[in-house]
Amino acid sequence: MKKLFFILPISMIMASCAATNNVAYREYSARNTEPTQSPIVVAPLLAELEILTEQSVSNTIVYEDFIVQASNVQEIDNYKKLAVYTIARKYNADTMVGTLVNVETTVNGRLSVTVTGYPARYIKFRTMEEKDAWIMKLNKEDNISKDNKKQSAKAGGLLNILK
Repeated sequence: MKKLFFILPISMIMASCAATNNVAYREYSARNTEPTQSPIVVAPLLAELEILTEQSVSNTIVYEDFIVQASNVQEIDNYKKLAVYTIARKYNADTMVGTLVNVETTVNGRLSVTVTGYPARYIKFRTMEEKDAWIMKLNKEDNISKDNKKQSAKAGGLLNILK
């Protein structure tokens, strides 16, 4: 009987050490350009965006291998990026303009991502010239405006708390 109590824990430890823990990992990167963003790729380089379709496109991808659970919700952002990338590739595009991403679960709990937007390609790359200085100024003003809005929102939130 003593041998059984001694052998059982050792066999459990050995079995747990022998088990392999396979991990599947994916990471995706996608470029998402809004119509108000500057098309500057690398300063001082400029490029234009050629919209490839007259109408927006909408495609849904259902990830059958991904069951949405509370423990894996943080992974959904990677699947959203993958969906935007996949749709852009489908149209031979570099980016999607005005992109809307809708995430839902299917009836059986699978992840469904719908991407709507305009596929676009970067064209006419050229070096920035002096006549293009207004673009940099516009971009700087836009960033300052965004910072001011953030500060105003923080201040507004603080005022609401103080009321």
